[in-house]
Amino acid sequence: MLCVNFSSHILYKSIISKILILIIFSPYINIGWSQCSGCNILFNMCDELINNYDSCSENDIYILEDIIIKNNLDEDLINLGYQEWSNGRLKSLILMNNNIYELPKTFGELTYLEGLDLEFNSLITLPKSIGNLISLKYLDISSNKIEYLPDTFFALSNLKTFGLYNNNLSYIQEELGLLTNLNFINLSFNELVEIPDEICNLEKLTWSENWIDLNFSYLYHNSICPPYPECIEEYIGFQDISACESECLVGDLNNDSSFNILDIIAMVNQILSDEYNFCSDTNYDEENNILDIINLINIILSLP
Repeated sequence: MLCVNFSSHILYKSIISKILILIIFSPYINIGWSQCSGCNILFNMCDELINNYDSCSENDIYILEDIIIKNNLDEDLINLGYQEWSNGRLKSLILMNNNIYELPKTFGELTYLEGLDLEFNSLITLPKSIGNLISLKYLDISSNKIEYLPDTFFALSNLKTFGLYNNNLSYIQEELGLLTNLNFINLSFNELVEIPDEICNLEKLTWSENWIDLNFSYLYHNSICPPYPECIEEYIGFQDISACESECLVGDLNNDSSFNILDIIAMVNQILSDEYNFCSDTNYDEENNILDIINLINIILSLP
């Protein structure tokens, strides 16, 4: 019993000693890291160059060097894109048009990162660790080859702006609705065939069917099939719905498996009712008008 108490006493003193060391030396550690503030290139609001990477987080430096190695980049650390550091940690990173096709698995350890721009690269997806970037507010991965987003991505609850324009995304999870701090998203020019109803949970977004500016969000130029979530129905923009399943043969409005004058009459009546009908949209432009009638007449005239 005496032996156990003695061991516990030794362990207790050891723990107290370590705590005292941390208390005494932590101010000096913070001072050392605070010397790593600024950027590698004078840009935007950054007017202070980094003088010495020795004071920066070794972990963050290792991740940047890993990006260089994995993608065979002809760059050294100081010339790798635009970097902004604050108190020893990487805060912003812009790597536009750098021929990057892969991010390291450890990328999610950049937990102080607030802004990330990876436009015009060759990324197919993001590492699962992306969900650990708890400070990330601004992300742009437009003009890559993104085919899917890892499920962990939707843990980025602080994300405010998200650019995913011009990629190969064909599916996006319903967890998209968890990113409730988003005030901008651009999903246009992808290969989406559906959009989850949970997108309506993103109440800070203002939608537009065509590009205006960064105050609006966009979904146009996909292949999203109707029906659409109510919150975006009027702002869905152009969609290629030619491959969408339909209960009708487009142009055959009386469902008699043929095209004739009766279909033209029915189409005129539908257009006059000013209600969109997929079966009347013979040119797939998501509008019912005289062009659909002309197209239907040409179809009839071309029949044997």
